[in-house]
Amino acid sequence: MVRFEDKEDSKEKYKRNEEEKRSLILTDIFLKTFTKKLENKKRELILRGNDLFKRKGCRLADKDVEVVCAWLMEHPEVTALDLSYNRITDAGMFTLVSFLGETDQLSRLNIMCNDIGWQGAQKLAELEDKLTLRSLRINGNKIGSEGGKYLALLLGCNSSLQHLDVGETDQTASGLSYLTTALRSDRGGNGTLQLLDLSRPLPSNNMHQMEGSHLAESIGLIADKNSIKHTTMRVLLFQIIASGIPLPPQPVLARWGTWLDAVNYYADHYGKIMEVIDALDSTDSSAVAAVKSLPSEQLLEDILFIDSNFKIVSKSIILLESSKLQLSEALNIVYKVSQTVIQNNNSLISEKVKCKLRNVIAKNSAYSQLRIINDVPSGHDKTSEVGVLKRSDFPFFKYAPITSCDVERTFSQYKNCLSDHRRRFTLQSLKILKELHLQKFNFNDSDMELMMMGLLHNRSLLLLDLTCNNLGSDAAALLAEYLRTKPQLRALLLGHNNIRDLGAT
Repeated sequence: MVRFEDKEDSKEKYKRNEEEKRSLILTDIFLKTFTKKLENKKRELILRGNDLFKRKGCRLADKDVEVVCAWLMEHPEVTALDLSYNRITDAGMFTLVSFLGETDQLSRLNIMCNDIGWQGAQKLAELEDKLTLRSLRINGNKIGSEGGKYLALLLGCNSSLQHLDVGETDQTASGLSYLTTALRSDRGGNGTLQLLDLSRPLPSNNMHQMEGSHLAESIGLIADKNSIKHTTMRVLLFQIIASGIPLPPQPVLARWGTWLDAVNYYADHYGKIMEVIDALDSTDSSAVAAVKSLPSEQLLEDILFIDSNFKIVSKSIILLESSKLQLSEALNIVYKVSQTVIQNNNSLISEKVKCKLRNVIAKNSAYSQLRIINDVPSGHDKTSEVGVLKRSDFPFFKYAPITSCDVERTFSQYKNCLSDHRRRFTLQSLKILKELHLQKFNFNDSDMELMMMGLLHNRSLLLLDLTCNNLGSDAAALLAEYLRTKPQLRALLLGHNNIRDLGAT
């Protein structure tokens, strides 16, 4: 029988042997033998864990990364590094990120299939535009949706990455949403990425069915020519810190209700909004600096006062804007708002609101006429004429609007119909990407139809990988129509789909 102490001794001996083997591997001569010549007298250091294990019976660990980085500093001709299939964790990633922040030596980094988690991705995102890599392969590391968020932040402020592989990193719908948002042209997304691999996300049960059509539309909107905007980074930062809270509303200057809605929003989410503001850099924008300079206590008091006393105003405006509202209902809404405002306390803000309300009603002479017309059928008023209108005309005013919303709504519809710049929510993009890998996304024929609307406008994509989806004959027909337009596409991968004989013909 083997004693427990003997088992412990054998484990320690195995660990010492591993250490001795690694010390032999990471000598200068050995590392040079693992370099590969590239063009322009550059070299690539290839330390794949599978090859090391076959030769020396071990793989690289976190502390080995320090030795590799020190060796790279002494060999500036090495511009590419392959550390795939090793046992590097977040700790080793921290060391690697420190090296990347100190030098722009590396242009390609392959760290696929290690043990890096979301904290490693977070550390990498802190480099922002200091990261000069053109190619990054982080696939096979279980960074999850949290890591996907930080990679999205990196894409939002980095202008050097051209190749990014995040396949098989346990991405959920949330993580994929952040990544596609960072690349969408209509959000001012990244404009340098040419190859993107999002293949093999988590199964549909963990993806909450992932809404394939929504994802297909988002993918079609990514990677336009637009330059990177700081707005994208702020949006992603907001979504990370204030997860689950909608983005702040954007008030319209001439619509009072939208400003009150904004106040209501900030009253409900004040704590989280301040966390986001504190995380922003004051030197990045004068607007951020101005917000940070506001006295927080006074600001909170003003927001809560407006929210508690005038919330009814914005809600009433929305009701008055609805169509097919009876005149009596509309006038009753205005009456309730007037009574609420009048009964408010006598603060300076309340007095200004009361004065404004009186002036608006006084200047609108037709409002008093509508009140008379409304009171006549109910018997509260015996007036037989109002201006040029006779009593027999009053019933026709049952649905008379007291606002101009219906007229403005009609003008807006006519303008959209006749405009030369009509906009549609279609897939208009893919103007930069040359390769797009979308394996195991559960796309079906309907999703392909959505994506096709964007592909028809594309002039850059050379490879499209749709392997392992649920595409059928209808999708094949759509792709055939697309290929008849003679696009730049040179490779189309459709293996392991449901395309039968009909689709193949």
